[in-house]
Amino acid sequence: MFDRMNASRCLARWADVAGELEWATQWTSLYEPEGWSGHWFVGGQLNIAVNCVDRHVRAGRGDQPAIVWEGEPGDRRVLSYAKLNDEVLVFAAALRRTGVVTGDRVALHLGWLPETVVAMLACARIGAVPTVLGVELPTETLAARLADLRPKVLVTQDGAWHGGTILPLKARVDDAAESGHVPLTVVVQRTGTLVGWQKKDQWLYEFLAAPGPDGTEGGPLPTALDAGHVAATMFDDRHGETLAMWYGAAALLASAATVHRHGLSSGGVFWCAMDIARPDTQIHGIYGPLACGDTAVMYEGLPQVPTRGRAWELVQRYGVGTLVTVPSTLRQLRGPFLRHLVRRAAAPLRRVVIVGSVEEDLVEWLRQEVGEDRISVDIAWGQAETGGIALLGEPVDPDRLPDPGFAVVDEAGEEQSDGGPGELVITRPWAGLAGGFEGAGADAAAAARGRLGDGYYCTGEAARRGPDGRLEVLGHPNASKVTRPAAQEEASSPGTA
Repeated sequence: MFDRMNASRCLARWADVAGELEWATQWTSLYEPEGWSGHWFVGGQLNIAVNCVDRHVRAGRGDQPAIVWEGEPGDRRVLSYAKLNDEVLVFAAALRRTGVVTGDRVALHLGWLPETVVAMLACARIGAVPTVLGVELPTETLAARLADLRPKVLVTQDGAWHGGTILPLKARVDDAAESGHVPLTVVVQRTGTLVGWQKKDQWLYEFLAAPGPDGTEGGPLPTALDAGHVAATMFDDRHGETLAMWYGAAALLASAATVHRHGLSSGGVFWCAMDIARPDTQIHGIYGPLACGDTAVMYEGLPQVPTRGRAWELVQRYGVGTLVTVPSTLRQLRGPFLRHLVRRAAAPLRRVVIVGSVEEDLVEWLRQEVGEDRISVDIAWGQAETGGIALLGEPVDPDRLPDPGFAVVDEAGEEQSDGGPGELVITRPWAGLAGGFEGAGADAAAAARGRLGDGYYCTGEAARRGPDGRLEVLGHPNASKVTRPAAQEEASSPGTA
């Protein structure tokens, strides 16, 4: 089942695309198989923040917008790459003054804010490990995750705009952190919500302005991190279980940049309209576009709030060329009274990528009514463990994306040749795979993913091949069966991705 020739071609493609990154030290071994994820870029060193910010400024693109952000109430901010670099340096310096060192955990209980991205990249600059905790987490879940992480610093907001309401983030943090797992809480003043205050709390502006012990200011030099250094931890909730997983610095960056540049982006402005707490959102909405020097649109609230026309207004206002989102969001953006607005507002749009199962009529609506056959619509599949999107249509063009070598196998690992259902397995090296799991259930999860031995990743999801050879992902065996067609819907007009 494991095709060595095609695996070699896959690895050669990973080497090509990794060569587009900036390395402090070149790797000596591209890939060494061990377990289900293997070791990538062995001997190499790089820094994610340097690749996402510094190198673009040095290349003369400092004035280009990196982040175009809009808040749910309508306020707006634009951060150029130069401005983003300045803010990352200041935040990284503040973390260092607080005593945060390489490997320390930093929890980010934040929504879609520029400060969230700045904090993530500041952690990356000094080798700290950020974890985004969703704004909708109940207090009990938040407390459990903080207990697992034991962060050196927690960054949160007074309140968060979400679907027309304000969520009391600081109040939840106060309740969740009573056990003393958080020595310092930094608070972003976003909504003006009245909050309780403790000795360990600091407003963000105080945290950033506080002088160091020697009175010096300025940002720390970037830390060259070993390829396998833990760059981020992310939580994924599905099918009644929560998994915490970690990602190596080099593999995370290489995969995010590769899928963005050679799989997702149609060029120009990019918007990943999904929940920032999702691992695939962080990978495709932040690391991918910034590593490639693109402009990323970020919206604070739900795209259908305050009206279903809000998302289309954002597409038009910022000239979004590629939109990545989930089916539930798209369903909310459709309606007979929006027809004229949608057609006018969608003029810049060239590509829509839908992550998850979707009805064929929704795809046709996008292609014909919204795009008038100029928009390509792709159905994507991926997991948190695969580093987000790993399938963007078949057959895979190996000259663009490395081919994961999807196979459908039975319990013994034999490939299904009769079109019957089986488990979806990745049979070729895929750099996006998480480095491993943490916390409760880690050993069981690792054993399930690696049950076929080194070099194979078992997804835990059912799939089958149709009569035409097309792959259909049926979902988790314990979930309701849905069909996720992997065939790519091509736009008929030339020049689209």
